[in-house]
Amino acid sequence: MKMLKLYYYFALVAAVIGLIQFFAFLVGLQPIYDLSWLGLRVMNPTTLGSILVYPVHSITDEPAGFAFVEAAAMHIALGTLLNTGSLKLGTKIQASIILLAFLLSFSSTGYVIIFISLLLHYVNKINFKRIVLFFILSSFSLFSLYEFVPKFKERLDTSLGLILGNIVVDTYAQDQESANGSAIILFNHFLIAAENFRNHPFGTGVGSHHLAFERYNRLQTWFTGYGPGGIALNANDGCSLFNRLLSELGILGLGGIALFLFRYYLKNGPPDLLLANHASLVVILAALLRSGHYFIYGLPFFFFLYYYSAIFNNPSKSVFPFPFYSVDSASKPKVID
Repeated sequence: MKMLKLYYYFALVAAVIGLIQFFAFLVGLQPIYDLSWLGLRVMNPTTLGSILVYPVHSITDEPAGFAFVEAAAMHIALGTLLNTGSLKLGTKIQASIILLAFLLSFSSTGYVIIFISLLLHYVNKINFKRIVLFFILSSFSLFSLYEFVPKFKERLDTSLGLILGNIVVDTYAQDQESANGSAIILFNHFLIAAENFRNHPFGTGVGSHHLAFERYNRLQTWFTGYGPGGIALNANDGCSLFNRLLSELGILGLGGIALFLFRYYLKNGPPDLLLANHASLVVILAALLRSGHYFIYGLPFFFFLYYYSAIFNNPSKSVFPFPFYSVDSASKPKVID
């Protein structure tokens, strides 16, 4: 819990920086919102309805990166604001700052993370009233995002077009003006990973996805070869952890992470352990969705929290020697000094 709290307050600082960045753009203070002087990327402004705004990315490289970094803190903040019964960290004002900065990132990945977080908050408390309320709020939120956040609309339209076959990856060069490049790249890497998996069910080894990219890339009509800003930008990580595991570790990788998530998921337990477990799960699911680097944004830290929050609740699940606790006759963890 000490580590989780430390992370939460660092996330709060990053959120405050993000909000300062957002409002600095509205009043034209470029040195404050444009952090290129710190070596960070400069994002293109987007629109919120008819207002030109700057997407929050704080001290990270892009809005999706900010959403990933803040994912666990957002889950904690959401529980604090909705009074879902989870343990609360900090105040409601702090939680509001984190959630507002998260929303103002205008990251489609971030909005999916919010949906995942809401499901985890209510998964053990399902009843008819909550289902109806969840459906109404989700529908209203989806409609609002689609109408007022152009990037979200573009990404959703592109994703649906890819799924329905209206947009073909091989001919993306012809659709550049209307399609979302990030969605195309993600789907391209899924096709690459699926093809590599079909030919190598047990994967081709850690760090080998770029070889599958060279062999099965579908976007040759738009980009050939490697280069800064090109389609090969995600050649190493596959754009998502799911894609990379599918490509590099195959059945063992996907089966291993599915077993890990299922075995160490806490449905019941002490509030502090539940909070650490579910907040970490949000980050892991976000990585499976969008980030394929094994170590990016402190991802191993959240695997660590997820595993040990379950072990502290039930030491018998440990697969390694566990020196911190012993199990007494009542099968409850007992601290060893």
